Amino acid sequence: MMACNPTRLELSNTDATTVDVTLTTDPGDGTAVVLEVPDLSINESQNTSGGAVSYTLAARTEGTNSLWDGTIQVGANAPADIVVQIVETAATQTVGLTVTDADVSYCAPLAGSGTVTSVGLLMPGGFTVAGTNPITSSGTFEVTSTLDGIIQCDGAGTFSGDAELNDLADVNVAQGAGNDGDLITYDHAAGAGAKFKGVARSSIALTELDNDLSDSYLMLIEAPTVGKTYTIDGRVATARTVTNYYAKTSSGTCTAVLKNLTDTTTIGSITVTSTGASAGSLTNTAVDENDRLGLEITIGSSTADLEIVVEYTG
Repeated sequence: MMACNPTRLELSNTDATTVDVTLTTDPGDGTAVVLEVPDLSINESQNTSGGAVSYTLAARTEGTNSLWDGTIQVGANAPADIVVQIVETAATQTVGLTVTDADVSYCAPLAGSGTVTSVGLLMPGGFTVAGTNPITSSGTFEVTSTLDGIIQCDGAGTFSGDAELNDLADVNVAQGAGNDGDLITYDHAAGAGAKFKGVARSSIALTELDNDLSDSYLMLIEAPTVGKTYTIDGRVATARTVTNYYAKTSSGTCTAVLKNLTDTTTIGSITVTSTGASAGSLTNTAVDENDRLGLEITIGSSTADLEIVVEYTG
């Protein structure tokens, strides 16, 4: 049976679909309600009775799971847009719509009632259904399993319990080298692909880890002008610390001064050549949030293609 979809009207691709339409405002008996989906050649009209109409639509052979635009119009009112999808089913279906002025709600309750005489529950291997099965009057299903660990399905209905992390001794937490970040390793006889499972423990002592992130600015100035200041970052997003300042040219020389433009302090200065070099020392490396970083050219001789790299952590 089709599951109700709250965003579209689903029609069967193998059997007839009955569409029960409820109108929140009763226009009076005998009012025409037209359901139209042009690309599916659907144009059905039924007259209202008691603020409702019903359509029986034949199985659709168009593209399964494709979406189609349509409308439903009550009398002379503006048509309300609907979305139709063709889905696979194994039997005739009944679906509901509610129409409010020019709006449509899917998954409307269906008219009528019935009695279920027997409900059974089947489970794949590894699961057991306890109690009365099927239930013919009232009762509760209870499902148990002999599978262990994290239960997973292969898509064909076959379930298995995966390996699990049973001992805190299996976990090693260490700081990665350089800026690689934190590493958590798992050494267990289950091997690759084993899943982690929570283990109760009153307390766990871990060494404090360094979580600083590193990044860099890269800037290329094709023809640097002496006496001009170039903006590297007009508004620093978060506080950071400059850790390295490097510069080189493709030809010519210049003096390039890295500065905090907010407080006009110098961070580093390089006499730049085509060989390239990092600043020998850095000062005022702490840059606050919302500060501005820039580069000032103070001396130059036939300078071309000035490339700078400013590395930072933060």
